[in-house]
Amino acid sequence: MRRTGDVTKDYIVNAALPHHGDSYTVIPHADVINKVTRAITENGFKIERELYRCNTDAQIANGIYHVKSELDDEMGMMFAWVNSYNKMRKFRCAVGSYVTVCMNGMISGDLSTYGRKHTGDADVEYNQVIKDQLNQMSHYHKSLVRDKNMMKNIPVTKRKQAELLGRMYIEEGIITPTQLTTIKSEIEKPSYDYNAPEDSIWNLYNHVTHAVKETHPYKWIDTQRAVHNFFTAEYSSYMRPAFIDSVLEQHGYFEL
Repeated sequence: MRRTGDVTKDYIVNAALPHHGDSYTVIPHADVINKVTRAITENGFKIERELYRCNTDAQIANGIYHVKSELDDEMGMMFAWVNSYNKMRKFRCAVGSYVTVCMNGMISGDLSTYGRKHTGDADVEYNQVIKDQLNQMSHYHKSLVRDKNMMKNIPVTKRKQAELLGRMYIEEGIITPTQLTTIKSEIEKPSYDYNAPEDSIWNLYNHVTHAVKETHPYKWIDTQRAVHNFFTAEYSSYMRPAFIDSVLEQHGYFEL
């Protein structure tokens, strides 16, 4: 699954369509792009940035759309998809957010993601799912903004950081050895200012999401979601309603 990295939209669109027989339903990359961009616009959103990545010959392609949000200066909304022509990956899409200073992605939970095998009426069904997810994008974005404000207020020692990263690598298999090295470098000398205390979970979270930005398109969505779920599960006790309300009120987000 060798990755070619960032590519142009034309490179994705012009990839040769697969021929796997009658049981395989082709979902062309070009159709996905057209449906997603049209649905985003029809929902009244503004696309600020389109990013495309793929492996060799675009057999597996990944599209990421950064969408303008007025809710929070530090975060925008995001829609992402991954599609394959080689039977190695279901069509998947997800709504989430991105951090504006670094373009790190945030995808949470199971409800914000969708996966469909290339069979039957997949080419019809996925279009409706895209519309349904975009209808909920603002809702998920609000939830992720809340998570950000929680994580900014949770301190974590260097020893605890080492424990969390070790578990993400050894127990959960979320990050790779190369990504672990990148995270260590980011802890020692951050590439970005995340507007949070140096020892906050928010900073560590972003060091991790910065490292996994280069994940193969095959598993980019799943990795982003796994990172978010790991951190929120680890610190779920801080997400209790009373604690949430007190912190959000301090930051002017009580009305969310």
